[in-house]
Amino acid sequence: MWAFMLFAIHGCGRSDESTIAEQPATQSATEPASPTTVAPSSTLIIDGKPVAFPGSSLGVTDTGEALTLLLYSPEFALQDDPTANTVLLNMTVEADAPSDLPTASVRLVGTAAGNENDTPNGLFLNGSATQLLPLDVQVTFSGDPNGVIVAHLSGKFAAMTNGTAERTVTVTGTLAATVDREGTSDAAPPTTVPLEP
Repeated sequence: MWAFMLFAIHGCGRSDESTIAEQPATQSATEPASPTTVAPSSTLIIDGKPVAFPGSSLGVTDTGEALTLLLYSPEFALQDDPTANTVLLNMTVEADAPSDLPTASVRLVGTAAGNENDTPNGLFLNGSATQLLPLDVQVTFSGDPNGVIVAHLSGKFAAMTNGTAERTVTVTGTLAATVDREGTSDAAPPTTVPLEP
């Protein structure tokens, strides 16, 4: 009889432990995911006039010797507003790790047309109706490498329409970007054709 009672008590204990152990798994499966960090909209001053840009993303690739950066507007920016102003800038920064970005800087130098530096990179205004191609631009960074990085732009851009440089404009200001280390597949492709010689 005592043996039977001990067995019954031991059996009940195992059942309770099993129930308690399963509860955290059930709760964690129903917990909502943490909200994704979204960069705020930004404003650049172009020839003295404020121009708004939606929040950007910053793709970061560590090559071992430097960081390759792609500052871009997510595809949904144009889906929400086909006339939105967007950005697509490739940069290489001499830094050992993404954590060094807040102290890093890069100079973008190019020409309006006519050599191997021709690129679809730049600022795209009014749904890519006008492209601003970097001529001599200094870019520095601040913020959180694990959250939102702010790119500070200052310099000269060539205003391009239909592949033709119309004038040089001065651009200053900041672009806030969410750091994306998982890829840049959702970058909004520019709708302008590559520049012709």
